[in-house]
Amino acid sequence: MTQNLDLSKIVGRGEVKLSPEEHPDEMAVRLRNESRSKLLEDIKSTVVFAVFLVGIIAVGIICIMLIALDESASPETKRWAQTLLAGLVTGSASFILGRAVGK
Repeated sequence: MTQNLDLSKIVGRGEVKLSPEEHPDEMAVRLRNESRSKLLEDIKSTVVFAVFLVGIIAVGIICIMLIALDESASPETKRWAQTLLAGLVTGSASFILGRAVGK
């Protein structure tokens, strides 16, 4: 009496892959390459985040200087700076709170 084994119930919707066993040297090279790729992606993400953060801080400082310190700025320029600063503050708060809630 033979029974059929249904792998779809065991594995679910995943993938079953049959391949020869990986040689330890090949596995070491693959793992090293994967770790280097991950490190490079992490560095790239950190640099992009730092550049955006510096840009947002610079724009915020310029807005604060226009609003509070520049006596010669027109009222229209001050309103524009206030609107931009409000957008930066609300966008930053949404980003930070969204990341905290998403974890």
